[in-house]
Amino acid sequence: MDRTAAVDEFGDLATEIKRLKAQLKPKTERFDKLDQQIQSWFEKHPAEESTTVEGKRYLVKVSPRENRTEILGIAKVYRALGVKAFLAACKISLKAIAKATDEATFARLVKTERIGPRNLDPIAKAPVA
Repeated sequence: MDRTAAVDEFGDLATEIKRLKAQLKPKTERFDKLDQQIQSWFEKHPAEESTTVEGKRYLVKVSPRENRTEILGIAKVYRALGVKAFLAACKISLKAIAKATDEATFARLVKTERIGPRNLDPIAKAPVA
């Protein structure tokens, strides 16, 4: 496929996707609200059990709660791993560093480069039907 055809197809698809997202937004928001409402009905349902809830046209299967794992204490992990393994495994967010330091210190600890992805913004040359 040549560049001209690829650019035009990209523009057509971007326009269609933007239109479809706009059309779906109210339905997605309503879906999310209903999801939260139905989830709330099962707050006290035993975590390991599944269940169902029925309407006139649909039956919704409600799964057991998902497992979530969390660190019980970063100091405990540090002591268990030792400094070398801990530092090799440790990831700290830029947000956490910024929150814990002043601007000058933050600037000395991080670097910013233009190495991220580019955004593509198709612009129609003529009104799109």
